[in-house]
Amino acid sequence: MIGFDNVGRAIELVFIHTDTGILIFHANYLTTGFRKEYNDGLRRSKR
Repeated sequence: MIGFDNVGRAIELVFIHTDTGILIFHANYLTTGFRKEYNDGLRRSKR
């Protein structure tokens, strides 16, 4: 969490390291499908 918006909602960002740099986006846009693909990728990279 990096702070709060003007009505008190938490602002959270997701940082993803990619081959070409870092991808940063608001956590509210983290879809279930993206989360699953990301977690699957982490598991594959640890093998």
